[in-house]
Amino acid sequence: MNSGAKFVRADLHIHSFGEGTGSFDVTDEQMTPQSIVDTAIAANLKIISITDHNEIFNCKTAVDYAVDKDILVILGIEVSTTQGHLLVYFETFKDLRSFHGKLTISEDKERCSQGIVECLNLACLNNGFGILAHIELDSGFEKTVGRFNAQMNDLFCHPSLLALEISKKSSFELYTGNDFDSNHLALVKERR
Repeated sequence: MNSGAKFVRADLHIHSFGEGTGSFDVTDEQMTPQSIVDTAIAANLKIISITDHNEIFNCKTAVDYAVDKDILVILGIEVSTTQGHLLVYFETFKDLRSFHGKLTISEDKERCSQGIVECLNLACLNNGFGILAHIELDSGFEKTVGRFNAQMNDLFCHPSLLALEISKKSSFELYTGNDFDSNHLALVKERR
């Protein structure tokens, strides 16, 4: 009997190379949108997203390249907010471009001057949603916001925030009923 669920292999957090089109921190010239799509197909991934730091053009190139291929490429960006990294995804490039156009990005493309809640508000206005990136790392929201207060509640309970990304297998119980951190449990309770 089919339960309706279908599980596929995916990677929704990939960075690409390209001066002015890709992530500022990627130096591997082989990490082009086309190469990423081809490598993902060879690895039997069914869904990917190129989410470059504060840049949007290579994800559009990847979407266009993948049109007749056996893979879904989702439009996205990783925004380096003042409060940590935020992955944001969109259905159309028009919505992504509109969102990106409202951000204040530093000239070197390394920083965005908006915070996470402001970015989530902009995502919502442009039909997008967010995922807090690598929450347990130095560039994740816990270490950059640092305080469990009303500001953290606003961020964690935002209706456009749909998931948390972890980077370490050992972090899989963060923000679940099996997490013994009282601050984490309070946020989970607040979110419900």
